[in-house]
Amino acid sequence: MSLTNINILEICGGYIPALSFHIDRLQRQSGHGRITVYDPKLVLSQLGNITLVKEKFTSRVSLDDYDLIVSMRPCDLTSTLIETSNLNKKPFAIMQCECFYKGNYYFEAQTTLPENMIVEQTQLPYCYEYCRPVIYSSKKSL
Repeated sequence: MSLTNINILEICGGYIPALSFHIDRLQRQSGHGRITVYDPKLVLSQLGNITLVKEKFTSRVSLDDYDLIVSMRPCDLTSTLIETSNLNKKPFAIMQCECFYKGNYYFEAQTTLPENMIVEQTQLPYCYEYCRPVIYSSKKSL
């Protein structure tokens, strides 16, 4: 799955959503894909071709138009993000925040995972965020 030809929803992008900014640059070069960010802390009204939504993500947000859900340090929204993504059969990638020890999100993701998907957990190599686990899901290969 290439980030340049899919529609992505980023949850908790922060004041200035740097991850979305970099993905948007790639998408504009390829001429495909789009990205939307949900975060009540957004300070920008426009950033490239990114749709900015200055609201908190809830389970009522429709995921129909997205191919991938991403988040870096979603904190108290981790469970909501996992459950909503799994309910809508959407792949997700979450870099957990400092409070990742408060719950077993990997187990939570496994218990609500649709049949046609798998979930994995890893840690990023050679990254300033190396100590934070990443949970991600993807569709099973046939």
